[in-house]
Formats: sequence, C-alpha cells, structure tokens
Amino acid sequence: MDGVNNFIFSLADGLENLGHSVHIISWSYDGVEKPEDLLEWAKRTCNAKTDIITLKCRPSESTPWVRVGWNWVTKGSRILKALGVDGIIINGIIPLRFNGKKIAVNHGLFEMPSNRLRKIIAKSLYRKCTRICVSQKLAQEYFNFFGLDSIVIPLPLRLDMFRPSKFDERENAILHVGTRPVKNLNISIEAVKILKKKGMHPKLIVVGSRNDHAENLLKGGRECGIDIEARGTIPMAELAGLYSKAKALILPSQYEALSYVTIESMASGTPVVVSSQISEEEVKTGHNGFRIDTYEPAHYARALAELLENQDLWTRLSSNGILSVKRFDHVEVAKNYVRLIGD
Repeated sequence: MDGVNNFIFSLADGLENLGHSVHIISWSYDGVEKPEDLLEWAKRTCNAKTDIITLKCRPSESTPWVRVGWNWVTKGSRILKALGVDGIIINGIIPLRFNGKKIAVNHGLFEMPSNRLRKIIAKSLYRKCTRICVSQKLAQEYFNFFGLDSIVIPLPLRLDMFRPSKFDERENAILHVGTRPVKNLNISIEAVKILKKKGMHPKLIVVGSRNDHAENLLKGGRECGIDIEARGTIPMAELAGLYSKAKALILPSQYEALSYVTIESMASGTPVVVSSQISEEEVKTGHNGFRIDTYEPAHYARALAELLENQDLWTRLSSNGILSVKRFDHVEVAKNYVRLIGD
C-alpha cells in the first residue's frame, strides 16, 4: 500500500459513486501469486472495489523502462481501444496511443529523472496531456522542473473510512507512518526518547514496511527503553483504527508533495506534528497541527508534549483538522476529473 495506490482506488470509488464506469490498468503486479488475486489484495489493503487489468506477469527487477514503455504503447493502447473509454487518468507519465482525453497526475518530484534524455521524453509526453498536480507546492516545483503549467486538484480521501474519537478515549500513543529513510523515523524515535526523559512515557506506534534501516532504528529505540509497537505494512482499515487510537501523529518527512498520512490523521481527529515539507495549505501551526521548520528532535518533542499535556489545545486542533480535510472528499474531487474529461 502506498499513496499512489490509495489515490487510484479512492478516485475510482468517487467516479463510480458519480455513476461512471471505471477500469484500472497496471503494467504489472507484485505481492500476489497471480493476477486474479489482485482484487482481493486491493480489497484487503485499500478497501478497493474496482478490478485491475495487467499488461504483464510479475515484473523483473531488470526490466528496462524502454520495454515498459513499449508494452504500454502496444498492448496498453490496444486494451484502451477495446474498452472504448472516454478519458484516461495516468499516474506519472507513459506513452500511449489514445485519441480521447488524457490527464496526467504528478504526485511528487522527489525521485524525478536526472537523466537529461528521460526528462526531455517525459516533458514531451506531459505536453500532450492535461497536467494535474496534487498541491500548490508541487505545482510550483513541477513548473520549475519542467517549465510546464498544471492544474491543482487535491488528493481524493474517503472520509467515511475514518472515525474520530475523543482525547480520553485514546491511548497515550504517538503514531509514525512510513519507514523509508525519507520519512525520518530516527527523528520520531529521538523525539519520543526526549518525552520519556521528561517522564511522559508515550508509546510509539510505527507503521511501514520492514527493512534493515527501520529495524536497526527500532532496535536502538527499544534498547533506550522506549515502548515501540512496530506494525509493519497493514491494511487501510487497520491503519484507520490506529489513527483513532493515537493522540498525535509525527511526520518529520524529508519530502512530501501532499501527504495522505497527514490528511488521514486529521480526518480521524488526530492532531499532527509534521516537518515544513508539509505545506501550509495542508497544516497551519496552532490551527490543525504543528509545522516544524527544523529536523531537530527536541522541537518535535516540544510540540508533542503540548498536545499530550493540554487537552483544550488538543481538542481545538482535532476539531479544526476534521473540518480542514472536508475539501478532500473523494466524490467532490472526482467531479473535477469528470469536468476535465468532459471538456
């Protein structure tokens, strides 16, 4: 489960709620034994309803991007023609022969191609599409990188999946989601270590894939006496339960275009303590959370301590967070895509 899959299935659900027929096409698949298991995987991880068509069998790590692109040009284009679709929504950019409306959604520029030729090819393909960025912050980054304008449409969020709970109904726990190095789990552990020294002793719940980097950090945190509950990669329904269980989310991320984790947490009424990579269009300090301008663990610990000790502050930020994510409602977001396809 990742942000792009979350986007795909949330938008598909929104479009289907509006009465449209939706098809999801993927180049390949991973994590299941055979393609017919994909829908069950998607139901379990992302609460998905829409089936998935794949072009190829399981991917090889050595598969070159040229071959992936060729698969889309040939087999992918044939599938689109057979389906008779009115428009396509692409996550990222791929080559396709398609005469209908093409919408390309960019989710972030953290790992964009540094190769000059690939950048030129990507820009050429983007020019043929209606270009979408998921935040104003990303739209500016996208313009600086490609020199192309874009339309900003926020991420679709299935608000009914999240259930806010009151302060005294929650555990003395802080939630961190994401174990890739870019998510800076080390800062979260250090921040909780500082809280422990102050006598606050919150549990740190960590959600994300198991990897050597994360396991070493978790081991070090436990050796320092921190109560850490590592949950690995879990289904969306289970993650939604954790949002409602914790008293705060910490996300000292090194890069975010627009963070699903942040808006899901706020939809659950859970105040957030995030890095300044989360833009002010998402989080405003003192209104629905805290944006920290540094990567100093003590600054994150200070904000978390305020939330854990001041119930009135927590309640205000919780209520404001719930209100601030209404604009991400997946059906309302889907209407923007319907209008673009109809133009």
